[in-house]
Amino acid sequence: MIRVALMGSLLVAGCFFSETPESGALLCSSDGKCPTGYGCLAGACWKSGSAPAAAAVDRCDGTVPVRASSKSEFTLDTAAFKDDLRQLEACIGASEPGNDAFFAVDAQAGQRWHFHVKPGGAADDPAIYALTTCDDRTCVPSMAEDECGAGRDEHLSIVPATTGRLLVGIDSKLAGAAKFNVLALQPVCGDGTLDHSESCDDKNTDSGDGCDRTCRTELSAKSLVEQEPNDDTIGANVIVLGAATGALTVTGTLGGRCDYDTYAVTVPAKGSVNATLLDGTNACGGGAPSLRVALIAQDGQSLLGEVTSAAGGACPGFGAMQAFSQWLAAGTYSVRVTTAPNDAPTFGYKLRIEVGG
Repeated sequence: MIRVALMGSLLVAGCFFSETPESGALLCSSDGKCPTGYGCLAGACWKSGSAPAAAAVDRCDGTVPVRASSKSEFTLDTAAFKDDLRQLEACIGASEPGNDAFFAVDAQAGQRWHFHVKPGGAADDPAIYALTTCDDRTCVPSMAEDECGAGRDEHLSIVPATTGRLLVGIDSKLAGAAKFNVLALQPVCGDGTLDHSESCDDKNTDSGDGCDRTCRTELSAKSLVEQEPNDDTIGANVIVLGAATGALTVTGTLGGRCDYDTYAVTVPAKGSVNATLLDGTNACGGGAPSLRVALIAQDGQSLLGEVTSAAGGACPGFGAMQAFSQWLAAGTYSVRVTTAPNDAPTFGYKLRIEVGG
């Protein structure tokens, strides 16, 4: 609902006003102007000294509001902002011509932060990224997300390697203004509360009990069903292999567009990872969609290799015939599965992962 107050002989945004406007009740003009003694904030005119703290600002090279972790969303309207950063192909894969907005968080090294952006309308197409400085050249794929398309939420989890301030940008593939609801949260693992980006929280930070030290679900012979959210390598389900066998078959569901299921697996020096994606009957074909199974490097973002199947074709997988999955350095890698393209109907699957050494 648009609120307008009247004020004598003053023209703002094409209207005359006859009374002093209530703070926040009068919309800024199209070029961001307000009556004398008022300033424009988030599209509304506020009397000097009475404006609330800004949720975000137009540019990242000035004073950027620092947000504390919160389980509550805040509303962000970019109508009063401009398109200041858009050359983000290196990290997002495309230009982002929408009006952008910035806030900041103070993050500790090794501390997980999770950002969730909900579009305000079906046409809004959010993107999110984090920068260490106000320079789009510092944007890297592991700190950016624009995957899901118009009208769909975007999620981004970050675990920075160093302590410092992160500048968080909310942007869009569509030019002009948009409205979003934004969550900025530092989940606390071990407090018994299931926060965004945690697939479990068993009131401790011990690994080996089904929920690891970072609140990721551990899958083993005792528990073979994937647990959401596991869309990225930071929140991946952890594959725990028994001493007697180096293989495990888990079951999962791909829920349509923008659903990635990710599994973390530990590999010894000069080891290998073999992975085969099957449908629920241990076979592919018939009504199975196109499927993708990929191996992600230890940095959590570099694609070592990927195998794709045609709709109704043979099951995709990689093994001894794919060099990218053999003779690996010791460490933790991720197996990621999705439909190809990732907008197929819900699909139940089985995934067999085998580690050699």
